[in-house]
Amino acid sequence: MDKILILVDNIIHSEMIGQWLSEVYQVFFGHDDQCFTQEFDVILVDGPSLLKFGDKLREMKQSEAVIFVPVVLVTTNRDANLLTNQIWQVVDEIVIAPLRKSEFFARMRVLLRARHQSIEIDRLKQNKINEVNSRLDMATKAANVGLFDLDLKNNTMFLSREMKSQIGCENVEITDLYGDLKNRLHPDDRDRVLKLYEDLRKNSRKTFSVEYRLRHEDGSYRWILSQGSVLSDENGNPSRVLGARIDVTDKKLSQEMQERLVIAIESAAESVVITDSDGRITYVNPAFEEVTGYSRDEVMGQNPRILQSGEHDQLFYRNVWETISSDKIWKGLFKYKRKDGSTILHQSTIAPVKDSNGAIVAYVSVKRDITQERLLQDQLIQSQKMEAIGTLAGGIAHDF
Repeated sequence: MDKILILVDNIIHSEMIGQWLSEVYQVFFGHDDQCFTQEFDVILVDGPSLLKFGDKLREMKQSEAVIFVPVVLVTTNRDANLLTNQIWQVVDEIVIAPLRKSEFFARMRVLLRARHQSIEIDRLKQNKINEVNSRLDMATKAANVGLFDLDLKNNTMFLSREMKSQIGCENVEITDLYGDLKNRLHPDDRDRVLKLYEDLRKNSRKTFSVEYRLRHEDGSYRWILSQGSVLSDENGNPSRVLGARIDVTDKKLSQEMQERLVIAIESAAESVVITDSDGRITYVNPAFEEVTGYSRDEVMGQNPRILQSGEHDQLFYRNVWETISSDKIWKGLFKYKRKDGSTILHQSTIAPVKDSNGAIVAYVSVKRDITQERLLQDQLIQSQKMEAIGTLAGGIAHDF
């Protein structure tokens, strides 16, 4: 049942209107500001009560949190002539005494219909907002993206749940973003990030993208990528900072591991060659350049066959290719030709590299130069043969 608040000082009008409306609606009589603690569907006032409650009614009208509540001014012809345009900031309808019941009820039905439509529109709007927010929450959670909206003028902020979960604070109310940021920043990142924050407040930059480490509630540090922009007011002064945070810890650790791996390969004594799935060279390390005499630029995009010495037949190479292309590791000896035409002997291991779907995307070959080692081994064998022949010849001579 619709609820009607009567704030009419005129006792005759107040009692008559109350009696009429109580036949259909819930009627309440108000005398002070306490009546505004409840929600009503229509409010009726007269001149004196409008002066008394005008500020309160105006505040209610301007509040975004309050759905449209019609305010009806009950007045006389003489008082109506004194009304100003400002009255319409508070009043939605004017009824002039003496009142006729049928006309009065018709006005009330129109106003209540408008009130009900406003409630329905607000409900649909709120449902749409909830739907959008739900999708946004799911999207940000899936993408591991936290959102924040910092009001620089009012020093208020909005932090999405995902943003707080990145540092283990889903159920913690963060009221001071700057203070929390300052306390959680890694000592090596603090000065750099806080300077950026001050630059944003001073309007010396409009956008930002920065990586830093924040302390998680469990005591560990998480790598965070923070990006966003500054919005200015009508005077060009910074008013809000909108942005997003992404937890890039796993990516950062993977990147660091890759960097260490690259350093290890670059420093290795063995030659390392990487080709794509078609056998085109995409990487060689410095050891390869030193052993073969070819620079990295000379062999990029080339097929490793440029190193063929001519001492292996096609059956040999077919066996190597069939082995690695069938997702197996090949190990054996390769005799290569250096850029200067001399030959070298390598102990080689060639392995396929697969992507997350199990498809072969590259091949990596690690080669150890055993040319001198084999030469010394051959010399040793020759020496042992000569020694054996000498021993045999000495024994024969002794017999004679």
